[in-house]
Amino acid sequence: MKLIGPPERPADVASAPPVLPAAPDAPDGARLFLVRHAEVSDEVREVAYGALDVPLSPAGEEATRLLGQAFAGVRVDRVLSSDLERAHAMGRGIAASTGAELVVTPALREVDRGRWQGIPRADFVANWVADAATYWSDPWNWKSHGGDSDADLWTRGGATLREGLAATDGGTLVVTAHTNLIRVMLGVLLGVPTPHNYRLETGPAHLHLLVRDGDTWRHAGDDLERPPVG
Repeated sequence: MKLIGPPERPADVASAPPVLPAAPDAPDGARLFLVRHAEVSDEVREVAYGALDVPLSPAGEEATRLLGQAFAGVRVDRVLSSDLERAHAMGRGIAASTGAELVVTPALREVDRGRWQGIPRADFVANWVADAATYWSDPWNWKSHGGDSDADLWTRGGATLREGLAATDGGTLVVTAHTNLIRVMLGVLLGVPTPHNYRLETGPAHLHLLVRDGDTWRHAGDDLERPPVG
């Protein structure tokens, strides 16, 4: 499903000061793969499913298999995965191909959409447009739906990321998760605050490779060579 982005900022609402937490540290040369799950099934693509545990499509299952195989021969020290099956399947595949330890946690789940979770995408967008002034007054902490804010995603996902980087100690960490969780992680690691981090959308069964370069994180690639699906 394509990422649902924020509504336009109303002309009478001032831009909120950007919030950008400190990025987690790691030894020079540490590598981090952020991997999104593959395509979900047709029946949920027009639903704001958020943290619901929805199935992969047949094409998504095949893409998961191929991306897992593409990691064969890549040195990986640990795989951290969301416990939602669409991402967990990706984590299992990568761990099986690399022999890496697999750690599964609900801390890496997709954004909880609260009262708006499971409704049609069009209704979700309409609700967000109606709440645009509230959103733009504080994008980082906005959660009028009663679910997760970007701040919440970073609190739980960022803590897990720090633990994984510490455990791999300059090695290679893979995180298999979801587009909004990855968006927030990328934003913090690359210095792109909400809502500008919405341009960092990750397609299904695609990834980002980040490398620790001195005291910063550097984006080093967004895919692995693998056969096409179909």
